[in-house]
Amino acid sequence: MHRSFTTAPHSRCFFSSSRLFLPSSSSSSICIRYLCTATTTPLHHVSNQQHQHESPSSSKVRVRYAPSPTGQMHLGGLRTALYNYMFAKKHQGDFILRIEDTDRTRYVEGAVENIISALEWAGMVISEGPSPPPFGGGSYGPYTQSQRLQIYKEHAANLISSGHAYRCFCTEQTLSSQRAIQGQSYQYNRACADLTDEVVSRYLQEGRSHTIRFRSPHYNNNTSNNNHTHSDNSDDSLIVHDIIRGEVIFNQAQVIDDYVLLKSDGYPTYHLASVVDDHLMLITHVIRGEEWLPSLPKHILLYKSLGWKPPKYAHLPLLLSPDRSKLSKRLGHASVEYYRNQGILPSALNNFITLLGWTPPSSSSSSLSSSEKNDKTQQQAKKTTKEKNQNMTEGSAEDVFEVDDVIDKFSLEHIHKAGSIVDLSRLAWLNFCHVQKMLENPSAWPKVRDLILPILQQAFPSSPLLHHHNQHDYDEGYLRLVVSAVKERIHSFDRVTLPPLFRPFYMDPDYESEDARAFAKKLIPDNFSSEKKSDIRNCLNVFMDEIS
Repeated sequence: MHRSFTTAPHSRCFFSSSRLFLPSSSSSSICIRYLCTATTTPLHHVSNQQHQHESPSSSKVRVRYAPSPTGQMHLGGLRTALYNYMFAKKHQGDFILRIEDTDRTRYVEGAVENIISALEWAGMVISEGPSPPPFGGGSYGPYTQSQRLQIYKEHAANLISSGHAYRCFCTEQTLSSQRAIQGQSYQYNRACADLTDEVVSRYLQEGRSHTIRFRSPHYNNNTSNNNHTHSDNSDDSLIVHDIIRGEVIFNQAQVIDDYVLLKSDGYPTYHLASVVDDHLMLITHVIRGEEWLPSLPKHILLYKSLGWKPPKYAHLPLLLSPDRSKLSKRLGHASVEYYRNQGILPSALNNFITLLGWTPPSSSSSSLSSSEKNDKTQQQAKKTTKEKNQNMTEGSAEDVFEVDDVIDKFSLEHIHKAGSIVDLSRLAWLNFCHVQKMLENPSAWPKVRDLILPILQQAFPSSPLLHHHNQHDYDEGYLRLVVSAVKERIHSFDRVTLPPLFRPFYMDPDYESEDARAFAKKLIPDNFSSEKKSDIRNCLNVFMDEIS
């Protein structure tokens, strides 16, 4: 029986056994079957970075996290980075940070710094990247794509020379008209694909704006008046092995379009830049989100045209909201910064996102078959969703771990195919567990102090126990006693929940406050007699004298 999952709007793919099928939007099924046996296309400009990939068994594992600086780091981005980091660390490989900033219309100032800060906060140490050592540097830079434009231009020029690309001089107005006519099935009609060298030279001398398009070997645009020769072998298909999804079979609809490689502003598209960079940086495994799966055939054909062997691919499942819609980057709680501000510990957030798609194998399940493991996982998932109280979704002790403790167990093959729901109550429970673990560890006191003290000093600026002469002059012994007294009620180190817990220990009660007056009315209602009110007040005074 076929199962399905959505890869893009209006696109659905099906997989049976270990094969995954992406159906065509076209009635025909002219496809290709690509086996990685291409010969090398000569390139006139190759740096000492450019080498053919060796098989992972004989070469060092190299993975990259390649975010676009379009805003604050998304929760899904942190998970992608963490899975890359864990895979590299397990195999004693390299974890590379590459900034893909070629879409200048979406570039956000300060986003690169936010990405680097989030990775540092999460404890992911990169092997190579755009920052100076020790959190960057490397032999295959620059690691920011906007600093590599000449590299992309030269590879695009080589694709033109080898017949795998061509210059397109169509104006945006012309392309817009084509899109309006064709609608959602729009494909470029190759109006510039067969321009003579003389015409191209003349247009360039006139300074006409142009892009560079990939010449698809399986182009078949029914709206075009041009006649081209195509393969009629309907049995062929593009088959790519994905580590998570098995064999993914693409048909004609995924590979026929002559997509843009180099834009008119001189910046590359994602397709050209990522393929060129992954090859030159010797990336062995590309671990990225499921949303890039429909682009995979374009990348495979581009590798073939350049004469390069592709890396191995693993496309991660989507993160979902509780209503099973895709987790939107526009939601406040989708950003890593949100959780940092909420007092979530990096160890807890890492723990949480590791479980969003992967589960550490337990000793009890090691002897089970694959189908039995899947059944057990589903049963456990159903059980877990029922284990809810008013505040948190609890899990088992096996669900609480430090990432470093499960790296040896981590496996791309055991990442789930289906999307994972982001359950914030589960995160709250995991954070509580990590907080309690930290509070129980005497050697962790300096970190606990550094997390709590600034919050208390800001909340209670007049307390002499926190400020004798300056912010560094405080009663640490008293602070340790207070933390010990309330530790079981500390769920996170944030500026909202901590001050109320610590207020009785650092502030004298204000009996004239609005809260105190409201409490007094509940304790001594107005309809009590004067004698009864006086008795209650006397009892309270005696009690206060005793406890003070």
